[in-house]
Amino acid sequence: MKTYTNKNRVLWMGLVIASILALGSCASGAQTAQESLPGDFDLHALAIYTMDEIEGNVLKDSSGKGNHAEISQNTPKTTEGKVGKALVFDGAETYIVLKPTVLEGKEWTFAAWVNAEAWPRWARIFDFGDGATADMWFGFSGAEAVMRADIFAPQGSVIVLGPSLPTKEWVHLAITVNGQKMTMYVNGKQAAFGYTKLLPSVVVKNGIYIGASNWPDPLFVGKMDEILIADVAYTDKQIQALMKGIPVKK
Repeated sequence: MKTYTNKNRVLWMGLVIASILALGSCASGAQTAQESLPGDFDLHALAIYTMDEIEGNVLKDSSGKGNHAEISQNTPKTTEGKVGKALVFDGAETYIVLKPTVLEGKEWTFAAWVNAEAWPRWARIFDFGDGATADMWFGFSGAEAVMRADIFAPQGSVIVLGPSLPTKEWVHLAITVNGQKMTMYVNGKQAAFGYTKLLPSVVVKNGIYIGASNWPDPLFVGKMDEILIADVAYTDKQIQALMKGIPVKK
């Protein structure tokens, strides 16, 4: 379908992120993190893309894990974001290609600020897999005309249907998977969930995209900021804390 190529930002943690609740143990035995924020703490992040650090077409990972991503354009465009800069998705050429390592973990979270110019039928926030055998995607459903998240593999499948979303305004979106259920969050609140034992690690690692699909679907059009992927399923309060900003180590 496509040929895939390959923020110094001001940390604004301060008072707005005074604390983040522990990544509490759940039924599947989650890892934990300390409650107070200041200084060092562990987000269990696999990748953090603030959109403030782009070199050529390389989108830098601020998690310290080295999961730098590639933007499909050699000269990607940025604009004012929710925090610092945001990456512009033109709906014609722009998407992000991630490394397979961002899909590992016994639990998993994806979170981002998204500002859609429009919601074309089947446009993706992300799509990981091969589009046929084992895949996970989150985006706008052309069938139900709402936000939808799927995981499917030979072991089974789950579909989660959320609300429809506005255009031309920032919305915080998140997906968590803990080996028991997949939950969709909109602006820090649970919007929908479905029960599943599947995790992102089951998908085929052929196409790992943000803003693009493993099917011949339209590209996402708008802008995204503050993308975080973690190998733990965040709680409701932790998702809400992320909306105040991702603490990034210098």
